[in-house]
Amino acid sequence: MAYKQAITAKLAERQEAALEADVFNSYDDYAAYQAGRRQRAPATPRAYRIYTESFPGNIELVARYFKGATVYRGIGIWRSSRELADIIEIVGTTDDMQAIAHLAGDIKQVNRQTNVLVTWSDVGRLDV
Repeated sequence: MAYKQAITAKLAERQEAALEADVFNSYDDYAAYQAGRRQRAPATPRAYRIYTESFPGNIELVARYFKGATVYRGIGIWRSSRELADIIEIVGTTDDMQAIAHLAGDIKQVNRQTNVLVTWSDVGRLDV
């Protein structure tokens, strides 16, 4: 009798595992689930822009966080007053969001800004 119960329990376990496996797209997904890990999606290319008043130290602040960036100079209007503006563009990935937020916070604090605007958009990317 114990032998029959053991076989029945083992069969139930295998059926449950087979049902779980049908939910996943691949064996790797199923193996990750069984191991208690979630697979991470690849980072998406993303273009970030930081809008701020122009200050001499902005480029040095950017260099603390990123190896490359493009800085556009322009004229901005804040509270009806004109000011020189920097638009700092950084092409990175979704993984860079935290570094971007820290950079914007540093720019805000060091330059004593009321606000620093950060925008982003997912982009296609080809490095040649």
